[in-house]
Amino acid sequence: MQFPQIPIAIALAFVASLSACFVPIQLPDKELFNDESLAFIEIGKTTKDEIATAMSDLATRTDEGESKTEFRLEEFRGGDWWLYVQERDELAWFVFAGTGMGQLGDTDLRFLLIEFDPNGVVAGYELSSSEGYGCNREGVCVLGSSHSLLASEDEDRVVKQFDALFDRCGIYVYAKSKFAGSYYASSISIWLDGHQVDWLLNQEHFFFWQLDPGVHQLAADISIAEHQTSTEFTCVAGELLYFELGEKRKSFFSSGYWIEIEHQDAVTGREAVTKRRLTLDNTEPLD
Repeated sequence: MQFPQIPIAIALAFVASLSACFVPIQLPDKELFNDESLAFIEIGKTTKDEIATAMSDLATRTDEGESKTEFRLEEFRGGDWWLYVQERDELAWFVFAGTGMGQLGDTDLRFLLIEFDPNGVVAGYELSSSEGYGCNREGVCVLGSSHSLLASEDEDRVVKQFDALFDRCGIYVYAKSKFAGSYYASSISIWLDGHQVDWLLNQEHFFFWQLDPGVHQLAADISIAEHQTSTEFTCVAGELLYFELGEKRKSFFSSGYWIEIEHQDAVTGREAVTKRRLTLDNTEPLD
């Protein structure tokens, strides 16, 4: 029989209010991202290949000698930023109380974010952890199983000056501020010219891409949607375009659901972008 997982803060209040007996049943997972395990990283010296090899060894090293993947890797900025994510179970307890029994415990995420210079050498790295859903102080964002990185405040400020390169066009993509399907926001995949570029995090963020002039296609879909929505647009050098994503239903009583893409005017688009934060996609570098 499997007992329910109870958030630790609620669980402690519950235990404190009752005469209960609780027994530890699971120790915390090993914290792999710490100063000792990462001592091999030297800024300005360690290369991507050396990072990949060392982290692979760290992931498979256990006391029993068994192979066990402890974290996963996600790449951003065309591979110039590596984000290692470790899902770590906290101390768990089995509780016997007057009103029943259950399991207390929680899981958090630990992050290792590494920046590489143009030569593939470590330029810097930082450790952080999840602070619930949303973005932590280091700009690592979590919603469901999706992760994103916020651009720096300087980059965010530059993109909000709304200047496009003279030989390219720029497009902004964001979700409506009142997105009724916000629960599913992190499941919205965004596609450019047939290639998936990222997942929309939520209504507080936006993406920005600079494209070559010509005809392009923007598409969006979601797992519960009936079909993928797409729109073709023509990029003119020096032009900025704004696309807003929302949900569309056949009717109030219908379960039919899909993503709607609206091309907004400059005034509406700029106002929406100004209220949001620039988020990095995990495919191409931001030019």
